[in-house]
Parts: sequence; C-alpha cells; structure tokens
Amino acid sequence: MAEGITPDKTVVTYCQTHHRAAHTYFVSRLLGYSRVVAYAGSWAEWGNRPDLPIVR
Repeated sequence: MAEGITPDKTVVTYCQTHHRAAHTYFVSRLLGYSRVVAYAGSWAEWGNRPDLPIVR
C-alpha cells in the first residue's frame, strides 16, 4: 500500500468505472485492511455531478 495508508485508517477505493476499485478492495481485504470500502459509483458518477466538489 501507499505510504501513510495503514490498516487502522479508512480507505476508499475508486477508479473510472469501479472495476479496478473492486479489485483493489478485494486485495486490500486479503492483506488485512478491514476498514476499506469501494465507492461503487466511482469517478463516472462523482465527476458527472455538478453538485459534488472536485479538488485539483
């Protein structure tokens, strides 16, 4: 995992269409990360909603 991401922190996985996010979620759980969740809407949903913030 990336530096600073530890099993005691909540991790949200996302990608463009949820395929890679689901894979990352699954592997993270296998590695003992119990506080990982996958955002099912992923970027396809979030990026198309003008009411949600995007930080660049």
